[in-house]
Amino acid sequence: MDGHVLNQSFGSHYLILHLVPDLMPLISLLEIYRVVDAPKALAIHQYPVEKRCTVSCNIKSALGRVLNETQQAVEQRMSRISLAQVIADLRKK
Repeated sequence: MDGHVLNQSFGSHYLILHLVPDLMPLISLLEIYRVVDAPKALAIHQYPVEKRCTVSCNIKSALGRVLNETQQAVEQRMSRISLAQVIADLRKK
């Protein structure tokens, strides 16, 4: 569906949705997430490395795999949630 229903325009802060009610179930949160160029779910903050500290020197690489796996899990879950489901939940409130 990406590219047909969702279109990025004027940089990453604008999302144009040409929504036909029948198409909303086909649009996933992952598609929206990618179109708006949202930040990753988790990230390691930027800081100067303290060369005398083993943890400071290695923590980013040590956590990198875990953070990548977490990001993949978040994106996988988002791919299974449709915009229609979110809107239906909002209407219940």
